[in-house]
Amino acid sequence: MAGFLGVSNLLAGKVEDSAGAVRLADGTAIRVPASAIAGRSTVEAGVRPEKIRMREQTDEVPAGHNRLAGTVVDASYIGVSTQYIVETQGSERVMVYEQNIERATKAEMWTRGEKVQLTWLPEHTFVVEASATPASGETE
Repeated sequence: MAGFLGVSNLLAGKVEDSAGAVRLADGTAIRVPASAIAGRSTVEAGVRPEKIRMREQTDEVPAGHNRLAGTVVDASYIGVSTQYIVETQGSERVMVYEQNIERATKAEMWTRGEKVQLTWLPEHTFVVEASATPASGETE
């Protein structure tokens, strides 16, 4: 399960190269800033919920963006935004905040069970030592 650092998602992974490639537990490759690797081999890649965009599975991912496939397991409409919990293919849970700009009403929200892809820019990813994170499900 992904850990949450404050309100950031943490995804366990192994560094594949010094250029910023990280392989997550489910086999998905993501990019992180190369400067964040600093000789590490096992890391937690973090991304804040508001930096993630939810897209249809068939949507084209913008060039250079990280991508994670998942299923919506919870949606909480809170007026100006909606908070989603998405379970990835690797059974990690990722929190996403989406401003209610394009989806103006509750009826337009993503719903439980919908398959989505999560995308974000590599520069919105930070890295922490794998051992520096709290136990699964705990927050700091």
